[in-house]
Amino acid sequence: TIMVRDTGSILDEFLVRLSNQKIDLSWELVILYFGENDNTLKKFAGYPHKIIRINPKKFNFGKSRDYVCKMASGKYIVTMSVDALPADQYWLKELISPMIEGKADIVQGGIQCPKPGDKNYPEFFYWENDYGFYYSSEGNNFNNKYGGIGLSCINLGVKKSVWEKTGFRGVSYCEDKIFQKRAHKAGFVTIFSESASVVH
Repeated sequence: TIMVRDTGSILDEFLVRLSNQKIDLSWELVILYFGENDNTLKKFAGYPHKIIRINPKKFNFGKSRDYVCKMASGKYIVTMSVDALPADQYWLKELISPMIEGKADIVQGGIQCPKPGDKNYPEFFYWENDYGFYYSSEGNNFNNKYGGIGLSCINLGVKKSVWEKTGFRGVSYCEDKIFQKRAHKAGFVTIFSESASVVH
């Protein structure tokens, strides 16, 4: 599942990398669109997809992510940022296999910084110059208290049955952290998979 406003060429690259995934399971792309440019929607033609449109003024991270997850028909949900690009052709398989095999209820995939000169990321955030993002002490304390793995919707896999019991709820931001807290308290098993990485 992805939530899209109006994006540039990185959406094209995202769709190419998604279509090149090597996995023996069928999948669908569920898009929550809150933009105003129909040319963006035309980019999804040719891919198995479902589009949900909402008024941009009604967008809310928690509610909108819950809505798009509700519309997903599969047993496993992958929610990610549209500007996060799968690092290789096995990203999707590596992200959902632990859930299929019963090893995890939630899988947090790795997040890599772009390399210098990557045409998909002409501008870097300041921390990417040192190739790393560092949690504050508050962030570290939160993660250690709630499972030890910081969850991020940039690259996250979750069983739909788990999402149905936790949800992201109607929060305006940090919906992944609220989800992490609920999932941990409910006793769901979360693992981290570096082999299921995206570039972001």
